[in-house]
Amino acid sequence: MGGRGRATDREEPCREVAVADLGSNTARLVLFRSTREGPPWSVFEAKETPRLARDLGPMGRLSADGLSRALGTLTRFGRIVRARAPTRVAFVATSAVRDAPNRSRLLEPGANRSGFPVRALSAREEAYYAYRGVAASIPLSSDRLFDLGGGSIQIIQVRDGRFRSSVSHPVGALRMHVHYLKHDPPKEREFDALVDFLDVTFERVPRGGPNERVVGIGGTVRSLARVLREAGELPEDDLHGARVGREDLERLVDLFRETPVELRREIPGLSADRADVDLAGALVVLRLMRRLGTSEITVSACGLREGVAAELLDQSTPRDAETMVLRSSRAAATAFGLSRSHGERVRQISRTLYRLAASRGRLEPDLGRVLDAAATLHDVGTSVAYAHHPAHSAYLVLHRPIYGLTPRERRWAAGAVDLHERYDPIGTVMGQGEPDLDRQEERAVERLGALIAVAESLSEGADRPRISWRGSAVRIRLGRGGAALPKLLDRSVRAFRRAFDVEVEVVGRR
Repeated sequence: MGGRGRATDREEPCREVAVADLGSNTARLVLFRSTREGPPWSVFEAKETPRLARDLGPMGRLSADGLSRALGTLTRFGRIVRARAPTRVAFVATSAVRDAPNRSRLLEPGANRSGFPVRALSAREEAYYAYRGVAASIPLSSDRLFDLGGGSIQIIQVRDGRFRSSVSHPVGALRMHVHYLKHDPPKEREFDALVDFLDVTFERVPRGGPNERVVGIGGTVRSLARVLREAGELPEDDLHGARVGREDLERLVDLFRETPVELRREIPGLSADRADVDLAGALVVLRLMRRLGTSEITVSACGLREGVAAELLDQSTPRDAETMVLRSSRAAATAFGLSRSHGERVRQISRTLYRLAASRGRLEPDLGRVLDAAATLHDVGTSVAYAHHPAHSAYLVLHRPIYGLTPRERRWAAGAVDLHERYDPIGTVMGQGEPDLDRQEERAVERLGALIAVAESLSEGADRPRISWRGSAVRIRLGRGGAALPKLLDRSVRAFRRAFDVEVEVVGRR
């Protein structure tokens, strides 16, 4: 029943904040929107490459050329922010500015040029904001995070999901490229010298535990993952949460090492403005992985900027995947103008059916988060068009950030959304032909779609229905007011019978 209740019970309007991050290699401006509880999502991004760490003078002094490039960037970013007029703004700078003895030559003029104060973050602040951005988007337990920038790397220890400690080393991708890799392609002695320096530097990093996950943050990590995705080495389209193996990174290093920069720019997925520094960046990641004893890293697309945005919005950090999924799904519903109360009624009834099905072995007990996302966003496609809205809904679920779900779980949620009113064979899910699902996954997606279909058809009564499941028979007693659309109920019940191979009896006024 797509489109019901779209205007009467929306959350408060979304807020918009701006975060400008002046890094040692690149600078980015991101405008985020968010609901009250979060999470923020980006609605505008601008990137420039002032490369402050490229030509540092003695004692790390910022050069005149570097200052000119950075001030020009801050000026342009300031114009954009003033035009958009967000509710709150933060301009921050990291390693190259933090370490420069003449940083006042950038901070004060930068504030005048942009119209906003520019704050040089301490190493610990930089690490904390990176942690906060990850913690809002990936469930953390006992993990090691690293944020690799152009000038430095922050290595963060997480225990029980909380920030415990951090250490910073001046081994950023641009800094290592400038100091060690003088030739194109680099000579063997240059390459070996960088490897030796990194190994000595990382000797001070405690080794990882046997079950410790390593999460990588920053432009270098995302760039390397994009190259692997374009080469078909990563199964997920979405890089956030993707896992990158050490052997894959070693192959990239070999490729970059043998390829001149101009030819590297032709490598699919590799940004032209990162083609020179990504060899040094990949080496930093590889030598850290070797020190930690890990065979893979998990990619986070969220980091410092998302962490600063969460602080601007005064949002708490979720501690579990279930909370992340609900926050992300509800934020998406608000962004697309859906009724939160209708989505919540459908979710609650779906959950009742799911608990009954799981207790009888008809669904796996760990699909609750997938169902929460699918049920909350089952009608999000009506924001595109009512016609074919299940397919539109599936597309939006597939491509909208829903934190707390893996990329594969989001495919399941999209499939369930697509099927909740289509009742088509699984091969048409998301309008993309046969999805990459095995038979067990197909069956689970079909059943989740059937749950949502029945739940939606039961969601219009004044009281919630009472549902019982005994053996191979399901009995639904309608709440006061009955079902608004009996034909939809009959159709969804038929889909439920087919998906679960049960008899369904509906009792009460229709």
